[in-house]
Amino acid sequence: MLDTLHLLLRCVDRLVHTMVILFLDIACPGEKDPDKQLLFVNKKLAPYIGKLTKKVRTSFQPPGDRGSLWKLSHQSGTIYRLLMNSFKYADILPNGPKATIDRHQAAWDGFRDIYKDINSPEKKMTTARTKVKIEKWFTSVASDYITHLR
Repeated sequence: MLDTLHLLLRCVDRLVHTMVILFLDIACPGEKDPDKQLLFVNKKLAPYIGKLTKKVRTSFQPPGDRGSLWKLSHQSGTIYRLLMNSFKYADILPNGPKATIDRHQAAWDGFRDIYKDINSPEKKMTTARTKVKIEKWFTSVASDYITHLR
């Protein structure tokens, strides 16, 4: 039995972390001070995420004592499902490099499609189509996605 909630939380944690890293690399290049990065992310990115997730007080926690990833404060399956269904890199990085934005958006969109399949009451997880979709997503997106994590 696949635990879809923990799959959602773990994968979206990684997608959120990479979102913040990419956002900092493009929107705030060269800033290495962790405190300034946190302020920038919470001032510029957090309001957009709050709008998508319908949470007024949205903020990020930097890597550190509580783990090695950038994380959303007060995340839950509901918040992550809202985020997964509506997040668009083009909204936060409208002038970012198109190929990079498209590649990272494909990670979000592909995971969303897989999650919908495996979380369906129709039990599509056992279908060959879904297995192929997972393999394709992993090899095209996730196999080197880890190299983007700091």
